[in-house]
Amino acid sequence: MRKALLVSMLLTLSMFLASCSVIGTVYKHENFKQLQPGMSEQEVIAILEAEPISRSVLDSGYLLQWQYSYGTALATGGARHLAILFSNDNKMVKITQNTQVGAAL
Repeated sequence: MRKALLVSMLLTLSMFLASCSVIGTVYKHENFKQLQPGMSEQEVIAILEAEPISRSVLDSGYLLQWQYSYGTALATGGARHLAILFSNDNKMVKITQNTQVGAAL
């Protein structure tokens, strides 16, 4: 009985320590190297395997952004942010921001 209780407590503790909380849209960060100017919005979304979290309309086009932050019970975590500028004809112009803080998720 005592051994079963100890095993149960250890399993619960390990699940707690391994838990992770994510806010935002997790995207395939390593795939951003495949992005090229002239790609369509749908091609970019397919490569990143995630929808953008925001869209900002500009005079010369629009900006799509992917970002997320995460943390664990062990007080580790990080964040990623990717912003891509598109022309009015839905073609990628350039990556305007690509940052990562903390460990990779």
